Amino acid sequence: MNHPKILGLGLGVPRFEYTQSEIYERFLAPHLGTNRRARILFQRAGIQHRFTAIPGEYHNTYRSTEERNVTFMQEALPLGAMTVERALAVAKLSAEEIDQFSVISCTGYDLPFLDLQIAGQVGLRRDLRRTCILGMGCYAAFPGFNRARDVVMANPQQRALMLTVELCSLHFQPTDDTENVIVSALFGDGAGAAVIGFDEASEGPMLVDSLTRCEYNTLEHMAFHLTDHGMKMVLSAYVPEILGANVEEFVDDLLERNQLKRSDVKFWGLHPGGLKIMQHIERRLELEPEELKYSRAV
Repeated sequence: MNHPKILGLGLGVPRFEYTQSEIYERFLAPHLGTNRRARILFQRAGIQHRFTAIPGEYHNTYRSTEERNVTFMQEALPLGAMTVERALAVAKLSAEEIDQFSVISCTGYDLPFLDLQIAGQVGLRRDLRRTCILGMGCYAAFPGFNRARDVVMANPQQRALMLTVELCSLHFQPTDDTENVIVSALFGDGAGAAVIGFDEASEGPMLVDSLTRCEYNTLEHMAFHLTDHGMKMVLSAYVPEILGANVEEFVDDLLERNQLKRSDVKFWGLHPGGLKIMQHIERRLELEPEELKYSRAV
């Protein structure tokens, strides 16, 4: 059976870049410094530098949700358009050759949204089919890939484009509780785009199969709540343990239905949502540190 391939990838980062220590010492210490563990948590996050769509001084002034969202649209549009153009260039396709476009985000929202605005800016066709996947957090890229795969499986001559844009720095919360300190130490801003389609000549990776598992009794451990001053993230200290406890059966189920086992996997890409998450999964799947070097680098 033929499978769709990732024909091109594009990466986009915003204009500001700061080291982890610079972010804390210059900009966030006045808000988080009363927590005695804050500096250590930043140092131990495993992050050297981050890109942001806003200058570090942005949160020296109170920002309403509306103001943060306006900034999101102003910054996400050029960042997303640039990232899409990079993916198209790698795929060696013109904008007119794209049939379906999905945009994914949870850090901003407006109508008309980025799907229409970016499509018009980069020259996608007027009969383009569009999908927005909103509010699904870090996981949302997978529904994006599934949507693109479904499109081209049903219409093998078509090409699908997906874009993820997240500007997490806009939603910094000036509270010094440890959970908020950890959130503030982890997440940055960026965008990624992928072109999906059938092409026998392409050496891109194939999208063969995917699997989802919902643990409905754990919903309170990770959330992103709308407030009057931006979005507030909930990230429980139990998340690494929850993921580690369920990951073995989950991974083995996906591999077994494709007649594979863990030792057959030559490359592991884990969402690097913090060092503890990676450490727990590495331990439970009995992976060698070398197998996760790219995830750690990210």
